[in-house]
Amino acid sequence: METRHAVGLLAAGLVVAALAAAVPMPASAHVNHVAADPQVSPDGRLVAETAFVAVDGYLVVHRDDDGAVGEPIGHAPISQAGGLKTDVSVTVADGAWDDWTTDEAWLVLHTSDGDGEFEPDDDEMLTTFGQPAGERITVARGDRALVTAAAFAPQRVNASGGAVTVRTATLPTDGAVLVRNGSDGEVVGRANLSAGTHANVSVPIDESFLDGRDRFTPTAVLVDGDGEPLTAGDAAVATTFGARVRGGAEGTTTPTPPVVQTATPTPASETTAATTSESTDTPTPTDGGGPGFGLAAALAALAAVALLRRV
Repeated sequence: METRHAVGLLAAGLVVAALAAAVPMPASAHVNHVAADPQVSPDGRLVAETAFVAVDGYLVVHRDDDGAVGEPIGHAPISQAGGLKTDVSVTVADGAWDDWTTDEAWLVLHTSDGDGEFEPDDDEMLTTFGQPAGERITVARGDRALVTAAAFAPQRVNASGGAVTVRTATLPTDGAVLVRNGSDGEVVGRANLSAGTHANVSVPIDESFLDGRDRFTPTAVLVDGDGEPLTAGDAAVATTFGARVRGGAEGTTTPTPPVVQTATPTPASETTAATTSESTDTPTPTDGGGPGFGLAAALAALAAVALLRRV
């Protein structure tokens, strides 16, 4: 999984570089996109880590049909307004969730015909580059385990005393979130966490690892008290994202103001544990690109990641 994510992010970086050098893209060039990762759910509520839709529509859960998008089994409205969204929830219908154990599922975007009701025949599935605008993930039934960190642009990490931010981390028991280097799996950061849901967890990164680097690909992995990865089936509950190092090999960069909008907070009914002393309520700033780099370019890169993550 880590290798898949690393390859996808490398491809995304190449896409961004090419687009950034081109003429700024019109709004019509924005791409529909969903990214999600393996997760464990007690009640059928699933979370898409990022989502962008160019028209008002629906985020729909589908069964997996031997690798293809199967029948819809849950949906939630999603709006074009606000741009890229993070941590968007959608719930599997009771009838489908009743006999769920561990299986693959698709989170896919659909358009809306405007009547306020989701109907698969009328509210068509959206595509990106000829593929479903969505993500196929492993979903297990059990005490919730979920981690999210990916956003609009790479996080910026100080070369001295730097940290990455995990946006949400939910563990069923006391454990930790480990940060691994996506290229070789080396553990480069750790934050111990109690059972429950934590927001904006700051994970310090080893200075010796950051020394001389200008960027890296972190993978945030949830582990239990014994250091064993939490899993959904055979898949680790983890997420991979990008990071650039300030004061590293290329020196300090000038950030572009972020445009990410966080959506769908954790329901009040779900227990939220106090964030540990290693956590912070201030998320790491995101880092935009140079001239010509706009929302469309970043979304095209995210779409490239989504396509390669299904390879």
